[in-house]
Amino acid sequence: MTSPAKGICSKCKAEGGSQERMNAEGNHHKRSCSLFRPFLLVNCKNCGVAGSPAWIMTSGRHHGWSCPRYAYVDAGECKYCGYVGEASMVTSAGPHHAARCQRFGPSRADSPKATVCKYCGFRGTAEMVTGMGDQHLATCPRSAQRAKVAAKAKEAKAKSEGTGPGWFACLTCCGVEEVDGVPSEVAVAKPPADLGPETDEQEEAEA
Repeated sequence: MTSPAKGICSKCKAEGGSQERMNAEGNHHKRSCSLFRPFLLVNCKNCGVAGSPAWIMTSGRHHGWSCPRYAYVDAGECKYCGYVGEASMVTSAGPHHAARCQRFGPSRADSPKATVCKYCGFRGTAEMVTGMGDQHLATCPRSAQRAKVAAKAKEAKAKSEGTGPGWFACLTCCGVEEVDGVPSEVAVAKPPADLGPETDEQEEAEA
């Protein structure tokens, strides 16, 4: 009696079992056969595990339980796509977050179509780069630069309009002859009219 013909895997040419079994994804074959291995392997930058991009970027029960990406001790939520994860993952353009978040549209953050912030190198849509969203603002020196520019503009405006500390100067009592600004706008202190002139008794008391 002749034994049945062994099946041959079309990918790795291994022989064993029936042809149906060799074509199926079984544990006996899966670990060594390229048929059931991802053709594109990527590594998770948080835990180093390798797998297909879809598997690495998904909180599956294989990856999610051991990866710090899904450790919610220091959790944050992306206000653009609702992604919840470790704070550094929410605020960074990692392979987990970038793919599905409109913050990194029109496509991935490493797309040549992405706009780059000249202050911190942040990559994303033009709207995200030019706007001061929570994610961009946290690490970008542009916010500090804007504060300095605003302060300088306010100071220049104060000088040109004659406003600022010490502007209301008294030229008669204090002997101040000059102040910065427009001389015609200097306020000269005058005694209130309702007090009336000083009497001889007041002068003697002051003496």
